[in-house]
Amino acid sequence: MEKENHKKFLTVYTTSFTERAGNEIIGHVVSGSFIHRGDAIRECAYDVIFYVVARPAMKSLFVNDERVRKTLKDSGMPANIIDGLLDPVAGGEIELMDKAADAIKDMIIDEIGGQGCIIFRSDLAEFRFEVDENDIECPDGLQTWTCITSGVDSDNHDPEWEQAFPEVFLSEEEAVDCALKDLRQCLEGSDRVREIMKEARKCITYGGWYEYELNDSTTRRWDVWSTPIDVGQGRDHVKRPRSDNAEA
Repeated sequence: MEKENHKKFLTVYTTSFTERAGNEIIGHVVSGSFIHRGDAIRECAYDVIFYVVARPAMKSLFVNDERVRKTLKDSGMPANIIDGLLDPVAGGEIELMDKAADAIKDMIIDEIGGQGCIIFRSDLAEFRFEVDENDIECPDGLQTWTCITSGVDSDNHDPEWEQAFPEVFLSEEEAVDCALKDLRQCLEGSDRVREIMKEARKCITYGGWYEYELNDSTTRRWDVWSTPIDVGQGRDHVKRPRSDNAEA
């Protein structure tokens, strides 16, 4: 039976703004990508408000949009004030931001949350704000790797030697190399360096740790742990590399 391949993915949410004139795209801006959909939706809503103020053509479509007018009316804004938003002399931008921004933002968030986008269009133009969901393949998941160096000094109990010293890396290879470099320093003068290094690499890679006895009273130990990073995809326990199929 063929072994099932379980791929792990990191989901990101990307916000973008697209402007069309007729059937032609004349502008496309990607605002950014987010781990949480709610953050992307809120950022997209802020983008809508920004472009309403910055682009007169969109401001006209926005203020005359039925959803917007209903929201502004329900918020208690008089009809003459709503109409005045289109008059730059009347300080429309200030009125929009100060008197109706919260109500409009909530409406936009609800629209994007339900549809994945919000569109303002006429026969001549279209302004589209959307949140796209994308999966990025992460075969090993998103995680950090920690090399912890410690030791035993049964005679002098040197705290500098015995205290655990952790170093964090972004890959298993770097963490293993950290342990092996320290081990190599402990092997200076030994005629079994190659043999011991090979054994240590195998033990750390498959078992997650290696211990070397320098003499009758002094021992050095290296542990390598992986720590999954919780980004809304679920959290696993801290574990050693490949501990489920250790063969050393």
